Amino acid sequence: MAIQLTGIVYNKKFCECSVADKNKDIFEVESTHSKVLTGEDTLFDGVSGNCVLSVSSEHAMIVVVPFPVVEEDDELEGMVSLHVDRISPYPMEKTYSGYEVVDQVLDKLLVLIVIVPVDLLENIKPNLKVCKADLKRIEVSCLGWLKLIQSKVELHQHGRQLFVLLDNEFPEVLLFQNGSLVAVRSLKRIIDDRKDNLENEILTELSQLILSFELEQGAIELIPEVTYVFAPDDENLDVYNKLAGSDLYKGGILNISEFGDLSKAVVERNSGIIRSLMDITPEIWIAEKNTLKLRNQFIYAGLVVFLVWLFIVVGFVMGFSYQSKRVNQLRAFNAKLEPQAGLVMSVSRRATEMERYVDHRISSLECLREISELLPEGVELTAFSYKKTDGVRIAGMADNVNMVYEFKDKLDSSNLFVDVDLQGPQADRKKHKEIFDVTLTLYEKDDGGVK
Repeated sequence: MAIQLTGIVYNKKFCECSVADKNKDIFEVESTHSKVLTGEDTLFDGVSGNCVLSVSSEHAMIVVVPFPVVEEDDELEGMVSLHVDRISPYPMEKTYSGYEVVDQVLDKLLVLIVIVPVDLLENIKPNLKVCKADLKRIEVSCLGWLKLIQSKVELHQHGRQLFVLLDNEFPEVLLFQNGSLVAVRSLKRIIDDRKDNLENEILTELSQLILSFELEQGAIELIPEVTYVFAPDDENLDVYNKLAGSDLYKGGILNISEFGDLSKAVVERNSGIIRSLMDITPEIWIAEKNTLKLRNQFIYAGLVVFLVWLFIVVGFVMGFSYQSKRVNQLRAFNAKLEPQAGLVMSVSRRATEMERYVDHRISSLECLREISELLPEGVELTAFSYKKTDGVRIAGMADNVNMVYEFKDKLDSSNLFVDVDLQGPQADRKKHKEIFDVTLTLYEKDDGGVK
């Protein structure tokens, strides 16, 4: 998404906006529009993205003061603050102030200081709360005019030079000395009054400006030709032409349309490095903005955490539900198969038992024959018991222990018996014989019984 910057110049009855999009590292103005404001109009209608507001110089106290060059911005800010305390006609709690370095002459910084009443900015605040614009700074309209003059006119480097900007909404006088801005006056109140002697009122204002500056700075050559800037179709055109032809402040005329839009100049001023530009935004506004931004960040983070938690819970519930359903299906399937499985196992046991009983290869006679063939000399059988389900049990006695173990080894090697369990031998002192018992397993056993 392209980065957008909107410059707005504003007074109580009029506003002009220029919207610029950032192309690489440069802001290019895409559109400019203006409108007359009524009581129901919102200043920031349709404005979004970053915004710089330039208010009229009409109600502002503006002075240009020389200060010594300092290395740290904090030092300059302290000197400006002391000067504002000294010259402000209002209590400090009822004003906002800002400053900007407009030039450097030798070892002096020319600092433009602006003092505005609280009401001027507080009247704008409701509009800020209902728009989507992100207000970056607030400045005054004379800085826009300064930008236009510096870009459109070649300033004289010696003497004092007057620019009378007769714009209907932001009329101002800018006084330059040796190419540097030294004084600013607003003509808004005079022009709005529309007196019959408007020409004389403007001439008087110019004279007072020059006189006050000479009393403070001393007399210096005034460039004979004053520059008047106004529109050729202005309703006060006759008056402005008389001004340009007056003997006291005779001057040349420039078409204000050649200067360009004031709001565009605001954009151009703020499209580069803006660290040192003026900003009269009240500190409490900045604090409220930062608080709101922090709150929104917390809300966003909380929403992300909640969505992650919800996703985990929903995933767990769905997984658990699926597994429960699967287990129930397996149980139902097992319940259907259980009777059939039981029947199969029962039939298998009976078939095994039937096979065992009809198998004559391991009859009692066959077992007795096998045992008799394996019986070593010196070993006698004293008992023989045969059961297909339990196997064969025999008892006997031998002349010595070695004969018993020899018999055991032969039984182990027989293919008829799968297991031979010898109990004994034990010595019979009366008969002088070794007594033993042997259990012979005919079939391997599994969980269902004998195979």
